[in-house]
Amino acid sequence: MSKIAHVIPRQNFEILGERIAAIIAVEFAEQFNLTQNPLFNAGVWLERFTAFDKTEMPAINVSFRRADNQSQTPEASAYLYGFDISVFIRSKANAAERGDVKTKLNVNKLIGVIRYILANPNYENLGFDNRFIFSKRIADFETIPPNEQEGIFAGFGNVNFEILAEELNGNIEPTPGEMFNTQIKINETDKGFLLTVQN
Repeated sequence: MSKIAHVIPRQNFEILGERIAAIIAVEFAEQFNLTQNPLFNAGVWLERFTAFDKTEMPAINVSFRRADNQSQTPEASAYLYGFDISVFIRSKANAAERGDVKTKLNVNKLIGVIRYILANPNYENLGFDNRFIFSKRIADFETIPPNEQEGIFAGFGNVNFEILAEELNGNIEPTPGEMFNTQIKINETDKGFLLTVQN
């Protein structure tokens, strides 16, 4: 018989990814209002894996990369979560400006703004009231040389954002002894062993 008699809540790392994307979207919208710089009119995406069309750039994609267990007790675990915040830019060469230089400078600009936003003390706990976030940091950021195709240069950069946070593991739920009568049947199939719960 199942020993977890409640709906398992969403995990903090799921919520963290959404919050990072929301913060960037809000602050980029404000920077666009202040500067009218079209770079800040970038679309902000969460967990997108399909390629960006040229009409969708500039674009930012926030995705969860990995979790490293730092400590664990029966009640809670602490993980160092890694999130990739990727920047996608395209620029066209013209008589006044080289396309590759313009693209690279725009990538650098957006990475710098993302770094500033996430390191800003106003977002010490990423806007959460409860203190499940122990620390956060920009671990590193990088760019790659722009790729040229028919006079249009595509650029890419990535910010590696790390958060040390807690996940609750739940509590032991008391179960009357007579309820421990579930039977499990193991069926051998041509694809392996299939377990069937019989109540």
